[in-house]
Amino acid sequence: ITRRALYCAIALWVALEVVLLFSQASLSENVAHNLSIKGEISAATEDDDRNVVLVVGNSLAGEGLHAGSLEDAAFDKDTVVIKAVPDGSNIWDWFCILQAASESAGAAPTMIIVPFAWDQLSDQAPLDLNRSFSYLCDLGHLEEFAAYKELDANAVLEVVATKLSAAFRLREQIRNRILGLAVPNFKQIAQQLNARRGVASEAESTVTDGN
Repeated sequence: ITRRALYCAIALWVALEVVLLFSQASLSENVAHNLSIKGEISAATEDDDRNVVLVVGNSLAGEGLHAGSLEDAAFDKDTVVIKAVPDGSNIWDWFCILQAASESAGAAPTMIIVPFAWDQLSDQAPLDLNRSFSYLCDLGHLEEFAAYKELDANAVLEVVATKLSAAFRLREQIRNRILGLAVPNFKQIAQQLNARRGVASEAESTVTDGN
């Protein structure tokens, strides 16, 4: 490989990183939501004259809880509801969100609601490094998680790459966008496969619990 080709490759990679950095929110609703969580919490808690209800859970919890109903609850002042409900999230992601809320410059949320399934608050829940460290967790959380999970050098490298490279952390969204353009009805097919996989996992868990 020539030096000129190497420089061109580096320039193209840098250009890709810049484009993705400024357009990442448009790749999926979940990415846009994750990007906005900390800012929404910070903005909402700046006003001491209103209640802030923070709902932390996965996307199913977000769909199941109606923000308007919570805002109409019997509080003595105005109420704003913030939903922090990333797709597929669990205790590891929620820990980072709640810590960010506690460290916000404003007041702490008036109420925190955490809807969860039986296995989502266990430290045995799977840790998805790409999902957690893309937007929700900081590098410092890796040391805290290491007390509960066995994290090797590959895990550390994955977290660092996730933090440094937009192309790396958005690889699944880019793949899905390309497949969506190339494969007819890809989104519907993927949703059906994920639904079947979820049913199979639930059935396996039921059998295991029965034994």
